[in-house]
Amino acid sequence: MRLSFIVAAVIAAAPLCSQTIEGIPQMDWDGVGPLPTIEGDLQRAGHASTEEALVAALRDPRPTVRSLAAQKIAKEGWKDAAPSVLSAFSSEKALGTRLWLANALAKLGEGKGVEEIVRTCNTATLPVDFRLAAAQFALESRSAGCNDMVIDALYTALGHETGLQPEREMNEVGYIYSMLNGRAAQFKERSAEIRQRLEESLADNLEDSLASYRATLRMAAANALATFGDSGSLEKLRQALAAETNHAVQQRMRAAVEQLEKTEKGSGAGQQ
Repeated sequence: MRLSFIVAAVIAAAPLCSQTIEGIPQMDWDGVGPLPTIEGDLQRAGHASTEEALVAALRDPRPTVRSLAAQKIAKEGWKDAAPSVLSAFSSEKALGTRLWLANALAKLGEGKGVEEIVRTCNTATLPVDFRLAAAQFALESRSAGCNDMVIDALYTALGHETGLQPEREMNEVGYIYSMLNGRAAQFKERSAEIRQRLEESLADNLEDSLASYRATLRMAAANALATFGDSGSLEKLRQALAAETNHAVQQRMRAAVEQLEKTEKGSGAGQQ
């Protein structure tokens, strides 16, 4: 659920170009209440979260509802519904829904889903953040087909070439960090190069962002520091967690603290 929320939230935050992508679940969050859920959004759209109801929802006239239905089917692992998802994918015109259907197919073991995901992330004419959503799905599917695109997007953001506002830029970078988190094996020998570039470029900015007035930016900073932070970052995260009042951000900061504590413990054990 968390990764799906991050994908939708980052894309919705601010488009990188004027192209409109239909069918992306917005998963709107006001930064105060609980994080949205697929099931809650489907219920508000008038659909139960049963397999039969969701197969029918794949034909809903609203693209975002079709996307949510596919996402829920994949989440539950309902492989009997795979032919219905494949049929919906074959006729889908909305780019966002088509990608979400492809992701559902990939999770249900259908090769056409991964093929569409990789094609999307490598289509240069599409918005960068939409391509990153596809790359996230590719990583989840253990496909290396989008790896180069992810690293190129990261280096572009680190080089401040995006033209984004600082908070939007940090959200973008934080999102890419969260994609790389725990995936060193998928990037093999490039992981050390990536880590060095991150530490040199944005560590101080991210630590400062833990005190941002925007909950989404504090969460993005925590995601990033969980990926490459050191003992100094750990202390900053602990201080930010102690001062944080937003429950959802608290959860993310607490997870980042726990992850860095494990990293520090592993590093200490390796030096003994």
